[in-house]
Amino acid sequence: MNFDIKRVKISVTIPPENVEAVRNAVCEAGAGIIGNYDYCSYASKVVGTFRPNDQANPYIGENNKLEFVDEINLEFICPIEKAKEVVAVLRQAIRTRSHRLRLFHYWMIYSKNNANQTI
Repeated sequence: MNFDIKRVKISVTIPPENVEAVRNAVCEAGAGIIGNYDYCSYASKVVGTFRPNDQANPYIGENNKLEFVDEINLEFICPIEKAKEVVAVLRQAIRTRSHRLRLFHYWMIYSKNNANQTI
């Protein structure tokens, strides 16, 4: 099977206080454009869980205790040719704005080109 991949969807889970700054940063880098609209994204409230082990030095929580934190899952699309730059901007935006995120993850989902982009 051969796919002509034009765009990717990027999803990242971040603290609520960082959503606006991260969204602005990635959209300024070229993400979030759908047809004649820009700054397109989805933000969903989620509850993240983690348990720091004995070697951890947690910013939030206690060692060996399961923690529950309110977070936002921010999703947006970007052209495949801008994905590397957008991810770099995303990483920088999170690192400079969030003291509690020492580790974070993001997902990149490849999307087959959708010819019907008119909104």
